[in-house]
Amino acid sequence: MACRNLIRRHFAEQLIRPHGLVGRWIIGPLWNRRNRVLNDKTLQALRLREHEQVLEIGFGGGRLLAQMAKIVTHGHLSGLDASPIMVNRVRRKFQALVYKGIMDIRLGSAEKLPFTNSAFDKVASVNAIFYWRDPARGIREACRVLRPAGLFVLTFTAKEDLDRQEFGIPSFYEDEVISMLHKAGFYRIDVSRDRDAHRAFLILTAEK
Repeated sequence: MACRNLIRRHFAEQLIRPHGLVGRWIIGPLWNRRNRVLNDKTLQALRLREHEQVLEIGFGGGRLLAQMAKIVTHGHLSGLDASPIMVNRVRRKFQALVYKGIMDIRLGSAEKLPFTNSAFDKVASVNAIFYWRDPARGIREACRVLRPAGLFVLTFTAKEDLDRQEFGIPSFYEDEVISMLHKAGFYRIDVSRDRDAHRAFLILTAEK
């Protein structure tokens, strides 16, 4: 039991901030596989256009950024992640787009986004809210960097399924997140539930 708890704690630490060889070679590809359906559903909810300015908070392995890059061909994509390993990995992966100025990959936290007010048309985050030190502040920051009438898509594993995995990371009820969105200044909040082979998940869309 003690060994199992130690493994779970170590894995939770890697999920929060990937580091070392495990973080470099395992966590990114694992996120891309495990969150594939969540990324696909988030992409649909974003309803992207080719000229838009778009931000992803907590891009992990970079799968959603790759999908968005196929659509946003005349706009600009930004990605932010708290893990230096993921930032370096994704910068290398998209070095051609970064060099051309089409994509911007930054290290930072959701609670203090390094972007100006009203910089983006759309903001997305997939299964990252659990790792934010202050989720309410992170949501307020997402609202701040969105333009008026901008769209925020927040996708995350349902509380009951995340708790069952016993990783020891925070989980949220639907109503908790909706309340945070309202308090941050979002309105027209819609919620849809879906599931993949691993878990149930929620997709919240909110307009500024």
